[in-house]
Amino acid sequence: MLFVTDVHNHPAPQNFEASARAFWPPQAPRIDRFTLASWADRVRIPVGQISPALADVLIRGTGRSLADLSKAAETSRGYEGLALTGVEVTLTTAVDRHIVADRNVLAFVEGSDPKLKDEVVIVSAHYDHEGADGAVIFNGADDDGSGTVALLEIADAYAMAAAAGQRPRRSVLFACWGSEERGPLLGAWGYTEQPTFPLASTVAVLNMDMVGRNEEVQVGGGPRFNGLEVQTAESNRNALNILGYSRHP
Repeated sequence: MLFVTDVHNHPAPQNFEASARAFWPPQAPRIDRFTLASWADRVRIPVGQISPALADVLIRGTGRSLADLSKAAETSRGYEGLALTGVEVTLTTAVDRHIVADRNVLAFVEGSDPKLKDEVVIVSAHYDHEGADGAVIFNGADDDGSGTVALLEIADAYAMAAAAGQRPRRSVLFACWGSEERGPLLGAWGYTEQPTFPLASTVAVLNMDMVGRNEEVQVGGGPRFNGLEVQTAESNRNALNILGYSRHP
């Protein structure tokens, strides 16, 4: 699969090398990015990104321009594929993989209800952070030392209650995820690939991230708080911010 800019909507720069530096900078980032090995092992379709100039060369024999094809692929219901006859591409690719081991840290309190104890509530946070990059400091005390400490405090309270004979009706899994910063939430993603308890019986997840500061909403809100009124850190010093995601019924 070869990706190229839909040129009639997003005119591409003629200098493809300059544009590509946004994806492959000449100096590698200090924090390497990874993906989940179990997911990468299932990838069977090679994917590449090519320049509009190369795409024009590939479709030259069709008698149509890239802009014409790009427009023709759009319909009122989205995009549709267009067959190109007489076009053949040969790719030579190489992948150099480095496997890096990581771990999640889990603790468990069994529920007291004979029927509900097979259902699990997860309380979680991630324990990794990015440290510093020269003069730029990534505040790990907040992201996510604060969530990790909150997780330990909650687990401690549940453990003391259980020792006193007071257990929750459902079971509770306390999870400290690894490698949240190294890719798209790799520790939590890894758990969903090899869950300790069936995902079907996991009824709720409370994940705590950056709970150690008073949230500000600046003018305009930005992508996270778009549409909200301006809020100062002082006005939120006793506030709790809950972000909900409807990914499970």
